[in-house]
Amino acid sequence: YHGLGKTFIASQRFGDAMTVLDQARHISRRNLGLFNIDQTGIIDDQTTALVGLGDMANAMALQETRLNLAVRTYGENSPAVVPYHYHLADYYTASRLKNRAHDQYQKATEVLETNIDEHAAELLPPLKAIIALNISSRDRGAEAVRIRSILDNNEDLDPSERAFALTSLGDWHLVRLENTEDAFRYYRAAYEAAPIENREDMFSVPALLDFVAPMTALSQRKARRSRSAVGEITLTFTVESDGTTSEARVVAANPPNLMEGDYLERLAVARFRPRFVKGVPVETQHTRMSHHFWYFVEN
Repeated sequence: YHGLGKTFIASQRFGDAMTVLDQARHISRRNLGLFNIDQTGIIDDQTTALVGLGDMANAMALQETRLNLAVRTYGENSPAVVPYHYHLADYYTASRLKNRAHDQYQKATEVLETNIDEHAAELLPPLKAIIALNISSRDRGAEAVRIRSILDNNEDLDPSERAFALTSLGDWHLVRLENTEDAFRYYRAAYEAAPIENREDMFSVPALLDFVAPMTALSQRKARRSRSAVGEITLTFTVESDGTTSEARVVAANPPNLMEGDYLERLAVARFRPRFVKGVPVETQHTRMSHHFWYFVEN
């Protein structure tokens, strides 16, 4: 049943997918227990089908159930639940629910803190994720302070991990503090910290830091209709050496005449980490970005 559900999803037969996936999950719960952790794969596919049907509320509820299963299986403060917090945080981020995503990363941080030293490198992933989520907010940057402390207390930290952490601090200074000078100082430190064979690759393309995609009626939950579909838009633009954008235009949009103007407006105020060549920020022309969005299909 699970495989058949995946097939139905691939052909966008989301209602049929839910029918067989419900059966697959029923069998899993009957054979392995009501709260067995193995059903999470089915839950993820059910979520995809529900999103395809435009039922965002039940899709989200399923993802929250996924975390609850892990908590029941491993215990609230077990390190084994941390990946499940990350997974739900990723779902919230994709759903543009940044506050909820932040809470999941914060909870993951708290779980880790009950099991490891406060300066342990394992804390870097959730702290970097929180910085990325808060990068355009009024947050005071407690996570940035903690990252600096972890770096200071781990001289033997893996060079790549140190480089990524320093890059995260650079991103924070570039967008949140609007301090280009300090941001580029952190980027140069990251470049020097990275393994020689990886330095150019780490900064070979611009990295999107601050972009708020426009919302459709579906993502705003302003209406309920029976049919939804996935749209896609592709834009091309220049990323300047300071991370701002210019010369943006739409090269493809499906469906047309729906989201083009909204995306151009948002891209005009977006911020990127620029590309670096030998540690120096440079302009990047013909940068392309594609973005998917859900929209209602008129009956």
